[in-house]
Amino acid sequence: MLYVYKASAGSGKTYRLTRRYLEICFQHPDDPAYFRHILTMTFTNAATAEMKSRILDELKKLAFQPDQAEHLGFLMRETERSKSSISQLAELILRQMMERYSSFSVTTIDSFFQTVLRLFTRELDIKAGYQVELNTDAVLDKAVDAFLDDIESGSQGMYWIEAVLNKRWEAGKSNSFRGELLGLGRELFSEGIYEKLAYIPSESLPDIRNQIIKRKTELEEAHQSILDRAGEVLKKQGLEPESFKGKSRSKARTWLVTYDNIDKIAGDMDGALRKLSSALHVEEEWIKDSTRGGERQELLTAFEKLQPLLEETIDFILNRLPIYQSFKSMSDNIESFAFLSLLDTYVQQYCDENQRVLISETTELLRKVIDYQMLPFFYERLGERYDHILLDEFQDTSSSQWENLEVLVDNAVAQAGGSALIVGDVKQAIYRWRNGEWSILQSQLKEKYDPEDKYEEENLSENWRSSKEIVDFNNQMYRELPQLIAKAYQDEYQFNSEGGALLPEILEHVYQGASQNIDEAILEKRRGGYVYLDFFLKGIKDSVKQFGVSEEMEKADQEEAMFEQLRKTVSQAQDRGFRRRDICILVRKKNESAEVAKRLLAWQGEEDGDQFKFASPEVVRLDQSFSVQLIMAFFKLMMNPSEKVARAEWQQARAYLEGDAAHSEAAQSEREDLETLLAQAHSQSLWEIAEELITLYHLGGHSGEIPFLQEFQDQLLEFSASEGGHVREWLNHWEDHR
Repeated sequence: MLYVYKASAGSGKTYRLTRRYLEICFQHPDDPAYFRHILTMTFTNAATAEMKSRILDELKKLAFQPDQAEHLGFLMRETERSKSSISQLAELILRQMMERYSSFSVTTIDSFFQTVLRLFTRELDIKAGYQVELNTDAVLDKAVDAFLDDIESGSQGMYWIEAVLNKRWEAGKSNSFRGELLGLGRELFSEGIYEKLAYIPSESLPDIRNQIIKRKTELEEAHQSILDRAGEVLKKQGLEPESFKGKSRSKARTWLVTYDNIDKIAGDMDGALRKLSSALHVEEEWIKDSTRGGERQELLTAFEKLQPLLEETIDFILNRLPIYQSFKSMSDNIESFAFLSLLDTYVQQYCDENQRVLISETTELLRKVIDYQMLPFFYERLGERYDHILLDEFQDTSSSQWENLEVLVDNAVAQAGGSALIVGDVKQAIYRWRNGEWSILQSQLKEKYDPEDKYEEENLSENWRSSKEIVDFNNQMYRELPQLIAKAYQDEYQFNSEGGALLPEILEHVYQGASQNIDEAILEKRRGGYVYLDFFLKGIKDSVKQFGVSEEMEKADQEEAMFEQLRKTVSQAQDRGFRRRDICILVRKKNESAEVAKRLLAWQGEEDGDQFKFASPEVVRLDQSFSVQLIMAFFKLMMNPSEKVARAEWQQARAYLEGDAAHSEAAQSEREDLETLLAQAHSQSLWEIAEELITLYHLGGHSGEIPFLQEFQDQLLEFSASEGGHVREWLNHWEDHR
């Protein structure tokens, strides 16, 4: 059976996952180590840690403090066992779990895939001792360098680079030659790209491009030929499109002026068809009833000659425009596709030479070993057979990930006594940027398993986290959102009633069952919530149009008002008794977090500045630490002892650190001659150099420096393990990634 929990925020999904995990364990009292047949996968390391902690904590309570265990009553009912029996079994399970901890399979999807990859290196033709490469930007950087070093004038590589850059520059994109190539090259690390690149041999692409351009041009000329012939009809009759009924809004003008370009029709295909079809063979749509005599006869003659041409246009839209759109799409992307096909060779070459496997390749590689035919061999190699699969945060699972997981889920669901549990919330799907596919949870699972009577769905409707007022606000918002979003799309993209009809229906399905309740037993404890909405930067275009101010000026004024409201809100919250740690400021983009941090820092210098002290991992950077600056200045001096900027950075960091009264005297007494230190450093590793400087200058004893130094040394160790630890390479890496 496949169980699916649709779980909104605060609905207790981790609680239910834990309960299901324990239920499976306690259903097999003769095998206290049955947990080895359960595979639980979450999306993040934090969720994995929380899940493991919940299971272990509950088992300890069940074993030694059963009256405090949350799931005792449920387990007693489901297993029909007494409290003492449950407690004894919990202790046995817990002991087995400690003895066989590696079989306690609660992991992230990525970690599970990496485990499988390590077990099947031979079958996948991966060299022993490989490393998974997480830093795809570094690989891309080296691949682009190697690619550019190899290309010669007149080569295929030069041909495609020129084609790519010309098209992107014509579109007004960046003038940075290398930046454009790197930006495009990042597409190589998207899911599914390798399957697409392998489909067409790179040597065939120039001929394919020429054929695409030829067919696209032929279709453009065919459309233009219809318009030209219509123009000739009007010219011979001495007429203009505005000569017909409606003048500037006449059917002739709509046809020959509004839709004079094939791309205009492509952008409004439904609208063009509707408007042009309504004018076909309808005389009164072209000629006013009041028009008489020779003028009417001229218009009528033109009308009759134009109708066959209008029929051609409608036929073109129905039958040839979709073909044109396909060729245009291919034409727009063929150069980029060809460049990626060539660049991929250099990426793979780098990975082969350095024994790397890109993390983006993992799901593609695993398709070769996780399939229905190889499943017995797969489980044999894995060492465990999973009869129960539990998947959390499923709304962010990608199609490629699901193709691999689907095999395991199918096997678990098909077995007698086996099961799968999937938990997710389509409303919380946020990983579309890495190909998260919310429709799998929304509809595909039910379509596949429900006809086999192996599907059971439950909406977790109780909210155990939020205040009543917040729950009420969310419920009202979710009721109204489908129509609000549908209207926004209608206004933005001008759907006709038929084309946009499905959108509200889709949205209603997404938000169906989103309404939450609060248990009556805790309702009184959950009062006192508050929601306040204020909108800025929304009506800029309207203000610009109405008052004639510049868009930049209006945006600056509204941003200033927004930050003033932010300051007021933070102050008022603390005046009402909230602490700074109770306040969270969320932004959409990293550059916005930097701007908010800049404002908070500025406000700290004012009279009530203590209210605005904050912590943010997005803003606090390693290079803000004077201890790190000191070590980095030393590395630079190793490469060039006479570099004046590096010496100034060294002296500035030393002066700041020695200004700490608690350490000034000790640091002064243990100071070594810098030249001697530099001479000795070339025989040491990067980590050893950093450690010696930390010890010598007591850097860890300075206020607030330890977290920076720990992270810095971790990065040094990781870099040394993967790149060899040369000072020059480290300096380049630092400049690229700090």
